[in-house]
Parts: sequence; structure tokens; C-alpha cells
Amino acid sequence: MNTKRYRESRAGLIWLGCALLAAAGCGDDPAIPFGPVDEAVLQEPGPQDRVLEGAEEETRALRLAREARASDGEGTNEDWVKRQMELAEQDVLFPRWEARRTAAGKYEVTFTYTVVGIGDVVARRGFAWTADVVLMLVTPPREMQAEELVPRSSRVYQRRALERRPVELSPE
Repeated sequence: MNTKRYRESRAGLIWLGCALLAAAGCGDDPAIPFGPVDEAVLQEPGPQDRVLEGAEEETRALRLAREARASDGEGTNEDWVKRQMELAEQDVLFPRWEARRTAAGKYEVTFTYTVVGIGDVVARRGFAWTADVVLMLVTPPREMQAEELVPRSSRVYQRRALERRPVELSPE
């Protein structure tokens, strides 16, 4: 008699255990004690979380400088540059935005252009900003000096020409 009850209670316990296991599989994951987590969070880090390199960082510096609030408070730096070129009342040629890395995460962003004035006088002008890509800061614009407006390659060739000694050929 005791063995019959034991078998019945044992079978009941087995059924109860199976039911509990099946019910436990339908609930939240016990490994996540604070509720379900969005799977997108567990995937790759987003574009704002990764380190920028090379051209991406340079592009971000250019965009940051162009879209920063102008120093006069009217629009962006790009709008400010357009207003400055309109004030020149001269023909504006070859407008160009460039970024040059100066330190880790810091760039000198320049806007250069050529103007043709009265009497066909040609001159280069430009403005420069310092953009910090990491801190997302941009300095106010400054007008570039004449020596800064000469392309780097020209400066290198000029320096080499000054350092070059004349070669004298001896008659044979």
C-alpha cells in the first residue's frame, strides 16, 4: 500500500516538475534581472561611439566649423563667409574649405578664395578657425596673413631654392 502511494506521489512530482520547467521557459530571462533589454543595445557600438580616423575626422572638423554659430550671432560660419565675400564687392574666384590636422582631435579649418579687384589686381584672402572634434568646439574666425595663404608646396619649393647653392661647372 505504501509503495502504491509512493509511486503515485512520485509520478505526480515528476508531472509537477515538468510543468514548472515548461512554465519557467515562457517568462523573462533570469540572467537579466532588470527586465528585457533591447537587442539593438547589445549589438555593435553606434557611429557616435567609435573613434574617428583620417578623412572621417577631417570631414567632421569641416562640418563642425561650417555649421558653428557665427561670431556676430547671425547664422552659421558658412553664412558669415558668404556675407564677407558679398561685402568685398570684387569678383570672388576659387572658394575652398580645407582642414589641416594640428594635434590629436584638433584641426585648423580654413576658407580661402581669390579676389580680382579694380585694375585686375589679383589677391588671395582667407579665414581660419580651430576646430576641436573631441570637445565639439570652434574658435571665432581670424583673418589669415599673406604668408599663410601661400600653398605649402610653394613654400617648400621657395625654401629649397634659397638653400640651393649655385653649381659652377669647370671648363675641361
